[in-house]
Amino acid sequence: MAESPFLHVLETTLPGNGSGTLSVLVPNSEKLTIHGFRFVSTGTFNLTGIRTTDGVHYTNASQSVEIPSTVLGDATNGYNTLKDFRVPLVVEGGATLYIELEDSSGAGNTVTVVLDSIKETR
Repeated sequence: MAESPFLHVLETTLPGNGSGTLSVLVPNSEKLTIHGFRFVSTGTFNLTGIRTTDGVHYTNASQSVEIPSTVLGDATNGYNTLKDFRVPLVVEGGATLYIELEDSSGAGNTVTVVLDSIKETR
């Protein structure tokens, strides 16, 4: 098995007060281990879910209990980042990771996310 660092870039444009989903399909021959993520956006948004198609949920956030993007930022360095997960998010081959977002700025909003990960090829 070969491992390599991998920065996975995802982007979506959310309509004003609308929602969107970022997704990563992990091929059967790979495993993706995510240690954190960084983001930039043209406005504020809420995180409403992180889950995989094989039934793993990485948050209890929902459309009624959202995580504001302003909470995810690291105030000590000014970057918008959620990093150094205590336990990495592991997405097995054949599964898709979904990151569900909802605009809270009231205007169109482009969100770019970079997943800080390790890609393992089997």
